[in-house]
Amino acid sequence: MQKYASEYGATVFLGTAAEVTADQIAMALRALSGDKLKRQEIAVDRNPDAYGFSFADESHNLCVKDEKSILKLAGEKKIKAITSLISEVPLPTIGAVSRQLGLPCISQKSIEATTNKYKMREIFKENGIPNPKYAQINIKLNNVLLTAEAIGFPQVIKPIKQGGQRGLFKIRTKKS
Repeated sequence: MQKYASEYGATVFLGTAAEVTADQIAMALRALSGDKLKRQEIAVDRNPDAYGFSFADESHNLCVKDEKSILKLAGEKKIKAITSLISEVPLPTIGAVSRQLGLPCISQKSIEATTNKYKMREIFKENGIPNPKYAQINIKLNNVLLTAEAIGFPQVIKPIKQGGQRGLFKIRTKKS
């Protein structure tokens, strides 16, 4: 990251204004651009009261998934880097905008692995990283039951594209 900071310069764009501390923001920005560069932090969140807005030099009420609006803002502000703190939700937007503006960014494969739990598990499996048993299932009840019986209990069911604990269910037995 330090290499990119010295090459690309001053403005850092925060892809989310999620609840983070000032120390976390400062640490991420130092890692990206070092203490020597002058920088401006621009935070984006659809919540006008987002906690991260208080730490940014400038804030905009935009959805972090709105690629068109983020690209427009990034172009107007002539950003030099775009990142997200805490959340994987803005990663597809960050990747698309960064590629369109010629900015450094993680690979599309990394973005997909981060935002899709099934793809992440498949990459783990391909690389010999220990994994619990898993399956991608169609939501129809008979498919869920057949897959659940094949994997065994207890198990955790989670949507492929939800972050944190959203949509998470623990199933202890077939009857539950």
